[in-house]
Amino acid sequence: LFSVLDAGDCVEGILTVLTRGSDGECYNLAHPATCLTVRELALRFSALYPPSEVRVHKQFADRYRPDTRLCLNTARLAALGWQARTGLDEIIKDAVESARWELTH
Repeated sequence: LFSVLDAGDCVEGILTVLTRGSDGECYNLAHPATCLTVRELALRFSALYPPSEVRVHKQFADRYRPDTRLCLNTARLAALGWQARTGLDEIIKDAVESARWELTH
Protein backbone atom coordinates (compact mmCIF):
# COMPACT_ATOMS: atom_id res chain seq x y z
CA LEU A 1 0.00 0.00 0.00
CA PHE A 2 1.38 3.37 -0.93
CA SER A 3 0.51 6.90 -1.97
CA VAL A 4 1.46 8.36 -5.35
CA LEU A 5 2.56 12.00 -5.42
CA ASP A 6 3.58 14.20 -8.34
CA ALA A 7 7.14 15.54 -8.15
CA GLY A 8 5.92 19.13 -8.46
CA ASP A 9 3.44 18.64 -5.62
CA CYS A 10 6.24 17.12 -3.56
CA VAL A 11 8.51 20.12 -4.11
CA GLU A 12 5.69 22.52 -3.22
CA GLY A 13 5.00 20.52 -0.05
CA ILE A 14 8.64 20.63 1.02
CA LEU A 15 8.82 24.37 0.35
CA THR A 16 5.61 24.87 2.34
CA VAL A 17 7.12 23.09 5.33
CA LEU A 18 10.36 25.05 5.04
CA THR A 19 8.63 28.42 4.82
CA ARG A 20 5.56 27.93 7.03
CA GLY A 21 6.26 24.90 9.19
CA SER A 22 7.22 24.87 12.85
CA ASP A 23 10.63 23.75 14.11
CA GLY A 24 10.56 20.23 15.53
CA GLU A 25 7.16 19.40 13.98
CA CYS A 26 6.62 16.38 11.71
CA TYR A 27 4.67 16.68 8.46
CA ASN A 28 3.46 13.86 6.22
CA LEU A 29 3.72 14.59 2.52
CA ALA A 30 1.24 12.48 0.56
CA HIS A 31 -1.76 12.74 -1.74
CA PRO A 32 -4.76 11.60 0.32
CA ALA A 33 -6.70 10.59 -2.80
CA THR A 34 -3.98 8.21 -4.03
CA CYS A 35 -3.66 5.79 -1.12
CA LEU A 36 -3.67 2.62 -3.24
CA THR A 37 -2.60 -0.99 -3.34
CA VAL A 38 -0.29 -2.07 -6.15
CA ARG A 39 -3.24 -3.94 -7.68
CA GLU A 40 -5.44 -0.82 -7.60
CA LEU A 41 -2.69 1.18 -9.28
CA ALA A 42 -2.28 -1.50 -11.96
CA LEU A 43 -6.03 -1.50 -12.58
CA ARG A 44 -5.94 2.29 -12.95
CA PHE A 45 -3.14 1.95 -15.52
CA SER A 46 -5.15 -0.64 -17.44
CA ALA A 47 -8.21 1.63 -17.42
CA LEU A 48 -6.19 4.50 -18.92
CA TYR A 49 -4.46 2.43 -21.60
CA PRO A 50 -5.86 -0.17 -24.00
CA PRO A 51 -5.79 -3.75 -22.73
CA SER A 52 -3.21 -4.61 -25.38
CA GLU A 53 -0.71 -2.37 -23.54
CA VAL A 54 -1.42 -3.22 -19.89
CA ARG A 55 -2.64 -6.46 -18.39
CA VAL A 56 -3.25 -7.09 -14.69
CA HIS A 57 -2.58 -10.60 -13.41
CA LYS A 58 -3.15 -11.51 -9.79
CA GLN A 59 -0.93 -14.40 -8.83
CA PHE A 60 0.04 -15.79 -5.46
CA ALA A 61 -2.82 -13.93 -3.74
CA ASP A 62 -2.75 -16.43 -0.90
CA ARG A 63 0.84 -15.38 -0.05
CA TYR A 64 -0.01 -11.77 0.76
CA ARG A 65 -1.82 -10.19 3.66
CA PRO A 66 -5.26 -8.72 3.08
CA ASP A 67 -5.23 -5.05 2.11
CA THR A 68 -4.96 -2.81 5.14
CA ARG A 69 -5.48 0.92 4.70
CA LEU A 70 -2.83 2.88 6.59
CA CYS A 71 -2.78 6.13 4.67
CA LEU A 72 -0.64 9.02 5.86
CA ASN A 73 -2.40 11.80 7.73
CA THR A 74 -1.63 15.07 5.93
CA ALA A 75 -3.75 17.36 8.14
CA ARG A 76 -0.76 19.28 9.56
CA LEU A 77 0.55 20.06 6.11
CA ALA A 78 -2.93 20.99 4.88
CA ALA A 79 -3.22 23.38 7.84
CA LEU A 80 -0.19 25.22 6.40
CA GLY A 81 -2.12 25.71 3.16
CA TRP A 82 -0.64 22.88 1.08
CA GLN A 83 -2.64 20.42 -0.94
CA ALA A 84 -1.74 18.12 -3.81
CA ARG A 85 -2.90 19.54 -7.13
CA THR A 86 -2.12 16.74 -9.55
CA GLY A 87 -4.59 13.87 -9.82
CA LEU A 88 -3.68 10.22 -10.17
CA ASP A 89 -4.64 9.92 -13.84
CA GLU A 90 -2.40 12.86 -14.75
CA ILE A 91 0.47 11.41 -12.68
CA ILE A 92 0.13 8.07 -14.49
CA LYS A 93 -0.02 9.69 -17.93
CA ASP A 94 3.05 11.81 -17.17
CA ALA A 95 4.96 8.73 -15.97
CA VAL A 96 4.07 6.74 -19.08
CA GLU A 97 4.95 9.65 -21.37
CA SER A 98 8.27 10.10 -19.59
CA ALA A 99 9.07 6.38 -19.83
CA ARG A 100 8.22 6.34 -23.54
CA TRP A 101 10.46 9.36 -24.11
CA GLU A 102 13.33 7.67 -22.23
CA LEU A 103 12.96 4.55 -24.38
CA THR A 104 13.23 6.54 -27.62
CA HIS A 105 16.09 8.90 -26.70
